[in-house]
Amino acid sequence: MSTGNENDESERNSKILDLFQIADALGSIESPEKEPYKQQYAARTALEKALSYVKGGDQVCIEHSIIRSRVEARLGCIANEVEEPHVAENLLSRALSILIPDSETIENHADNESGTNLKNFEILAAARGDKECAIDVARALHQSALLWDSRDESFRAQRFLEVSLSLCQAESLNDLETEALYFLAQIHGKLGNADKSAHYCRETLERQVKEIHLNEFEWTKNALGISAYYAAKHRYSAAMSCLCAAKIILFSSATNSEEKMKIHADIHLAIGKLLLGLLDEKSNNQQDKDDDALLFAVRQRKLIQTIDTTSLETIFKKSFIEQFRLAKSSFESAAQYYVLDGFVTEHIEIARDLSQLYAVLVNEENETKRQIALQQRRIDLLEPLRTKINAKIFADLRAVLAFEIGDIASNMLDLKAKRVNDPQCNSIKAKNNACIRLRDLALSAYDDFATCCLTSHEKEKENKPDPAFVLDQDEALVFLKSRFYAARVQGRVFADKEPVTLLKLSLKRYTETVEIAKRIIHQRKFFQDSTHSFHQELAICEDMIELLPHKIQHAQNSGSILDETLLPPAPPPSSSSSSSSNTATSYPGGKTPIQFPA
Repeated sequence: MSTGNENDESERNSKILDLFQIADALGSIESPEKEPYKQQYAARTALEKALSYVKGGDQVCIEHSIIRSRVEARLGCIANEVEEPHVAENLLSRALSILIPDSETIENHADNESGTNLKNFEILAAARGDKECAIDVARALHQSALLWDSRDESFRAQRFLEVSLSLCQAESLNDLETEALYFLAQIHGKLGNADKSAHYCRETLERQVKEIHLNEFEWTKNALGISAYYAAKHRYSAAMSCLCAAKIILFSSATNSEEKMKIHADIHLAIGKLLLGLLDEKSNNQQDKDDDALLFAVRQRKLIQTIDTTSLETIFKKSFIEQFRLAKSSFESAAQYYVLDGFVTEHIEIARDLSQLYAVLVNEENETKRQIALQQRRIDLLEPLRTKINAKIFADLRAVLAFEIGDIASNMLDLKAKRVNDPQCNSIKAKNNACIRLRDLALSAYDDFATCCLTSHEKEKENKPDPAFVLDQDEALVFLKSRFYAARVQGRVFADKEPVTLLKLSLKRYTETVEIAKRIIHQRKFFQDSTHSFHQELAICEDMIELLPHKIQHAQNSGSILDETLLPPAPPPSSSSSSSSNTATSYPGGKTPIQFPA
């Protein structure tokens, strides 16, 4: 009698395993676009038949419970894949309660950030040594993690993945271990744990590159993300190593497509940004023993075609000017793909990066003439873009460009004014005319910035927005600064036919700036702290309102202008360090710092 039951049990298990194989085969087939879950539904039908074999029988039998739980785990995975989360939750939770003793501990620690080390869960003894069962458990843990992550329960998802990672390592489930690492990288990115996210992501990439079938484009994009993380940490060697690895893998792909062109442009852009950060901050290139681990793994892969990246790997040993040239050529290569017609935001960002690269070079120059020439290159890059883009559609982008151009022109004006006042200066008339053109450009740019700032707050059939009411605190600060800088530039007189008119316009600008500032301070309660930097500029405005009438009177009486010492301080030099690293708060709509993607 016993033998008969054992035979029945064996036959039933054999049928279930056959249905598992059928379900696996069906699940591996890609569903048609119009029926995205067709194969999953077919696999579910096979598993539901398997479930019917274990619904009855001796529920106390541990082997019976395990087989039934494996079927439910697989059904739960499919339910989550076809977007039936409530069905999936019930099936997965019930299956794991059998397959992992005390699995509710995962739930109990789900909201605890530090939590308990759950990596040492003992998987059910019957599952140990049974690789197929371990695979079902790991997949169920992964789908449970994705389920809870979709509900913004990322801590809970993290726990499921940590248990899975422990199981996969114990049972040598290499593919699923890679999957667990990949999901952990995403979860930690969501939780703001950039260091852990980068660690898991790089480990994932190192494992993936050893696989026979590799999605080159997806792998390269993830390598770019890791590179950005290292660059933000000043680990420039590690960042460049990741970019070299990305370049090699992308080049090895035989596919020529729009996506490949885009990724190639992104690699050039990342190289340019990396070198800009290195040159601008002049920070130490922090190195670690495993900086080249990813590149080493890539070079172990058998590639049909490859590319030499020696010039990139050795760039840190090269001179400042060689690093500058590589950064410049990298930005220019990226711009060939990200053209203005179609990629307005990206094209302007690249132009601004190039502008900041020239700003770094300005800081290395001691000769005034050379500094002016480099600043002019920045204007030649940015000013055509400012006039091309629509002020209403791209108000934020145009504002960013306008403020930067205003700063560059203002600083160039100061440099040229020094040369005009130099007793040894030749062609004073020509230099005065050049100063007048720069003054007009700076005024045009600052005024354009102010207009664009308010444009984004305009509503149909309403009057021009009042800056005292529509701007937030960051916008108000930079708006007032632009008004202050414009008033200062307006007061610069260079052999003008009507200097009194210019001085009166300057006085008017200072007066309007003070009026707007006081309304913002009193009505919006911004800048209440008397030590705030703007209060110093506000005090200068008020001083100029007192001093300019005397200067105007002197000009009317004598026909000459008082000494330039009456001018307030110039705005800070428009360099990469002053405008690029803090652009998100300096300019409305500005670039944000590089961040590792979640």
